[in-house]
Amino acid sequence: MQTYYLIDYENVGSDGLGDCHSLRNTDHIIIFFTEKANKIDMGKISDHGSSSLEMLEVPAGNQSCDLNIVFYLGVLTERNKDGGCNIIIVSKDKGYDNIVKFRNGKNGVKISRTPKIEVPKPEKKQTLQQPTNTAEKSKNKSNKKSDTSIDKNNIRNILIRNGFKKDDASYAVSAADSDSNPKKRKETFYKKIVKKYGEQKGREMYSCIKKYL
Repeated sequence: MQTYYLIDYENVGSDGLGDCHSLRNTDHIIIFFTEKANKIDMGKISDHGSSSLEMLEVPAGNQSCDLNIVFYLGVLTERNKDGGCNIIIVSKDKGYDNIVKFRNGKNGVKISRTPKIEVPKPEKKQTLQQPTNTAEKSKNKSNKKSDTSIDKNNIRNILIRNGFKKDDASYAVSAADSDSNPKKRKETFYKKIVKKYGEQKGREMYSCIKKYL
């Protein structure tokens, strides 16, 4: 089932994006903001998992984001009335709660509100057999370390196949390999690639290879 996160950026800022890095391809983020919003943290939203991301600038005014979010909620409800969906308003504003209560459950559409995106973490499976000697432990540690590396040739080839020049592909590989911490690698790569090529081209390169970082 499709899930839509309607972000009231005026209210929650970048903190509202929470666990967006763990979202799936059935998830969709729509950020509502005005020209008066605090600076959007592109580093924070650069890794939004496999979800889609859309940013909607609405006219500044009293409760402008609120009104546009409620309107968009109605559009999504009508669009998904046959198959149903989840709509989650991301805001600390309790003023949304009345519309949530009024529309929740109608036509199979589930509506709720939360102050930030939260994705339940999967339960860890218990390991049935632990390494019994130093050699096995060292081997497992070595394998685990190697898993954090990137396939440079694969990344280079993917970019070239998608129409990027060889020099651009080589730079991208260098940027991707500049951070050995896999938890920060995507964010580091995104910042470097956008700084060098601009937001549009940088996003295109990032989208091509983000799952390989």
